Amino acid sequence: MDREVLLVRYGTLAANRRHFENLFFAVVAFSWFFALALSTVIIAFAQTAAGLALIAGGAILVGGAFIGRRLMLRERSAFDAMTSTWRDIIGSQPPEERTGLQLGAMTLAASGQGLVGLICVVLGAVGLL
Repeated sequence: MDREVLLVRYGTLAANRRHFENLFFAVVAFSWFFALALSTVIIAFAQTAAGLALIAGGAILVGGAFIGRRLMLRERSAFDAMTSTWRDIIGSQPPEERTGLQLGAMTLAASGQGLVGLICVVLGAVGLL
């Protein structure tokens, strides 16, 4: 491809990556805020419904973690396409494929949120029994 076309493609992919990265952190932050707010409202109106508040908040955290994981995968896909385009621009050979577990801040944030949400749901369900 022409170098100018590749540079435009690289810029577009970089913008897509930033977009999905920003969405990831927005979804994670919003789901924590919404889970806390909903749990607080449930407890404020029905003080005996602590188990229901835990279940509702935990379900929101699990859902937010699922959406965050999907956004993280889209961000990584855009990053891989971006680095491939950059290699085409500078004419270098692709490195060896990455294998194994790829931990990072986004993986830990989504996994931690999902785990906390699951714990809240379980504790809320046990409290209702």
